[in-house]
Amino acid sequence: GIGTSTPASKLDVRGDIRLGASGEYYAPAGPENLRIIRGKVNAAGTAVFGTGFTSVRASTGVYNITFNPYFPSGQWPVVTASAESNGSVARFAMLNTPTHITAVIRIVNGSGTAVDDDFYFIAVGPR
Repeated sequence: GIGTSTPASKLDVRGDIRLGASGEYYAPAGPENLRIIRGKVNAAGTAVFGTGFTSVRASTGVYNITFNPYFPSGQWPVVTASAESNGSVARFAMLNTPTHITAVIRIVNGSGTAVDDDFYFIAVGPR
């Protein structure tokens, strides 16, 4: 334990944690033990960046994100997605109810028609 004489975990730190070459960053904290996955997927369904997931284009404007490893069974992550607009052409990302295994992202244009487009997403859930 650091800052405690009765640690509750293998490493139990009470107080601020500083990171970086000169301690310029603080460790984020929250009341839950969370895992964060983020990424960008292109219009073809290929992951451009990010780890902890695979992606595939299922049909026009429909993309399946599979978490790897899965989130704990029965404990769904919170997922958000944003489509990349092409100039003045609006694109919108919608999300089907995610499970601990997968999330389905749907991309539509301003008229509600399914279109292929790049998008970004973040999934946050329990470890």
